[in-house]
Amino acid sequence: MRIISNDLIRKLRVLIKSSNFDVNNYLIFNELNKEQQKIIDNAISILKENTVDEVKVFGGNIEKNEEMLEKLKDNIKKELEKEVYNEVKNDLEKLINSYVKNFQSLIPMVCGAIIPVKQLPFVEVYFRTIPRIVVDNEKPEKMSIDDNSISYYGEIKCIIPRITLFGKIKDADPLFAPLIGDLDLGDFNSEKSEHKGPMIGNYSYITELISSMDKDTTKNNLTRYHEQYQRHGEPICDFLLKDKELMDAMEKLSSAIESKRTSSPVSICAIAVPNIQERSTIVVVQDESKSANAYATCFEALLRFTALCYEAPSTKKPSEVSTGPIPPAQAGQAIGPGGQRLKVWTQEELIKDAAERGLGTGLPPNMELWTEEQLLDVAKSRTDLGVNLPEWSEGELEKLVKSRQGTLNIPEWKDSKDIIPCPQCSYGCRSGWSECPVCGSKLISESSEETKKKENIQNDSDKNKNE
Repeated sequence: MRIISNDLIRKLRVLIKSSNFDVNNYLIFNELNKEQQKIIDNAISILKENTVDEVKVFGGNIEKNEEMLEKLKDNIKKELEKEVYNEVKNDLEKLINSYVKNFQSLIPMVCGAIIPVKQLPFVEVYFRTIPRIVVDNEKPEKMSIDDNSISYYGEIKCIIPRITLFGKIKDADPLFAPLIGDLDLGDFNSEKSEHKGPMIGNYSYITELISSMDKDTTKNNLTRYHEQYQRHGEPICDFLLKDKELMDAMEKLSSAIESKRTSSPVSICAIAVPNIQERSTIVVVQDESKSANAYATCFEALLRFTALCYEAPSTKKPSEVSTGPIPPAQAGQAIGPGGQRLKVWTQEELIKDAAERGLGTGLPPNMELWTEEQLLDVAKSRTDLGVNLPEWSEGELEKLVKSRQGTLNIPEWKDSKDIIPCPQCSYGCRSGWSECPVCGSKLISESSEETKKKENIQNDSDKNKNE
């Protein structure tokens, strides 16, 4: 009976894998049910101050592709008629029917958002729920849906040296570890995928990326680095492990161990995958706590992880990878720190816009205006204000400031003469740098003679002020 049971489980998994249970076929953009909307609102709320454009949302809807679902059921029935399933046909039919019902219930639990952001290491933050159908090897008839998991992920404009994992091992400290070998993405084939564009926007690819984190071949890299390499040896992992703030944020993530989704003593919570062709790195972080703080916890871990990837040893900027030139910013655009394409207005456009809004005055229509004489008359008429209030001269105020400083000698803040704005993105670069660390643009350094002239002019100006 045990052999038959094992055979039943194996054939069930083969049948599920060969069938087209693809959630991507049931997603609808800009249409959410009430529960999906509630989840998306929570996911976006922690980023409200940083969004720069319309947020794109999507949700699962079983009605979108009912014909495909019915066709899927028919294909499974035909598959079960094959001789290979004869011994376990009846039991397998019950299990697969249960799986289909769970799949139908799972679809409405799927939702996500694409959030354009500013002042972050990425152009867009992606969010999605990760409901899973759990099949117990011991009691396969008791299938259930685990809807605890959420994920934030994004694409950063740098290339880390190798695939990097973060996970937890029971009775040991969390750790970062390198992936040795290829990542198991199942049957995913980018060439056959209907998605056109960056891989970060390929829903099926990200699904396989998240699924790979649960596979033994991936988790073995964590235990190998922990046991055989004593958690030391890969530069990027050693660098990340030393950052206390990052480790504190990553340790807060709830893994499959805490959620008890799996009996395995190893669980992976995050993965960073470099893509040389696209000159970027995709970072995915997931949390399985289903608590009110899960959104903030998961996003903080993503933000710190991506930020440290930029600074890690051997991390390459896009300009250092020879796969063609970096597309320059288009006219009327500037490139932000995460690669964001930000609109730029000329002075003429701003003047024109102000004139159109205020009919030439720059002020909203029907707003009352006052001349300088009218304002003076109003001030004089308010004789009850300002009576007996003391007045100070500029010299008296300077003495007051010095007396409050006591023995402290606090120098005035001055602009650094060593800072040069990048001609491409305006990032503050120091003289002598040959390349902007943000956008990779070549910097034109001033000659020593021009630098001396500027210093002499500044010194003469300071002398005139003192005199």
